[in-house]
Amino acid sequence: MNGHRWALSDYARQLDLPEPAVFCDNGVRSGSPLPRFEGLMLAAEAGLYRTVLVPGPWVFDFRADCATVLIERLTSCGVAVLELPRPGRPPKPRDRDASRPEHIGLDVPLTR
Repeated sequence: MNGHRWALSDYARQLDLPEPAVFCDNGVRSGSPLPRFEGLMLAAEAGLYRTVLVPGPWVFDFRADCATVLIERLTSCGVAVLELPRPGRPPKPRDRDASRPEHIGLDVPLTR
């Protein structure tokens, strides 16, 4: 997990983003409430976060359909969910919106 955090922090620097905040629901059973994710959602709905960096969609849930639902919740409030690029691929450029503060969330596995 520390390797993921390091890689995501490095990716944030490559994208010229600030050091990520961490939202982690490790140890919570799949299908159970995810308090840290819900905290991230509240912050995203309030416009405090516009970018979430993840190593992969599995951080939201190991079941692809459930992960997709959680990702769609984030994107529905204007949050971009970006995965770490595969080795050898440069990070994707992104548009900057100066009207909103630049905050990002860093997610590590939310379910296990």
